[in-house]
Amino acid sequence: MVFFSGLEKTGFSYRDWFSVLKNRSFRYYVLIFIFSQMAIDITMAIAVFYLGVSLQKDYLFVPSMAAILIVQLIFIIIFSMMAQKYSKKIPGLISASVWIAANILIFTFTKQTPDVLVVAICALIGVGAAGCNMMSWSILPDISDVDELMTGKRREGLYSGVSTFLRKLSGGIAVGSIGFMLDIIRYSDQAVTSGNIEPITFYGIKIIFCLIPALFLIVMLFALRKYKLGKKEFIILHDALGFIKSGEGTVELNDYQIEVCEQITGIKVKDFYGKPASS
Repeated sequence: MVFFSGLEKTGFSYRDWFSVLKNRSFRYYVLIFIFSQMAIDITMAIAVFYLGVSLQKDYLFVPSMAAILIVQLIFIIIFSMMAQKYSKKIPGLISASVWIAANILIFTFTKQTPDVLVVAICALIGVGAAGCNMMSWSILPDISDVDELMTGKRREGLYSGVSTFLRKLSGGIAVGSIGFMLDIIRYSDQAVTSGNIEPITFYGIKIIFCLIPALFLIVMLFALRKYKLGKKEFIILHDALGFIKSGEGTVELNDYQIEVCEQITGIKVKDFYGKPASS
């Protein structure tokens, strides 16, 4: 009780915290953010099991992780330039597609697969992680502009706090579930050491490493398809904010601009800026 009363004294409001979910763009952003990050978390956590158990190439763990990191750093730069020129959604679409394709290939690997090929295809995960990370964090500031059109307030801190909380929560769930999933597929250090690996363990680790992240990325792509705040829509959003702040209200907006603003906010034009449109 002392903790919650302390939160109230600092100005924390549960109503404000949950009010961000009224923002349609933020709701889709949450799906994009959570599922892309969960795909990254599970992949990084289970990689050592995949390489050591399914491929019996545990010595490739360090080279594969190094390749993923290097490729990720390179493609963050490439995707940043691409986002500035085209749209912040494009890196997400490309990176998730590349990652899904790589996971399909990785699922077919066996212990006879050449080491160079294993490292090279695993490096493509770095392309996926780069695009998903860059897109997830770069579109967050845009969400605050959508909220300003809805409420007339600047609440970047609130959106950042909610996003960080959801990131920690989803990361904990993703990583925490790995132990549970390993129990289901009957993973045992003793069995691995003796070389007596059950088929359910062998294929279970492949599914966790390849198919579950791919499924998360597919969900992310569906959410990204619904996320409508692109480069053109962002310009219209700022035009609307400019009209309202100048005192002209939304009467200067044409039908198409109003449709776009209603689509990205999820509310009607009469409720923009927390007051009637004509005022």
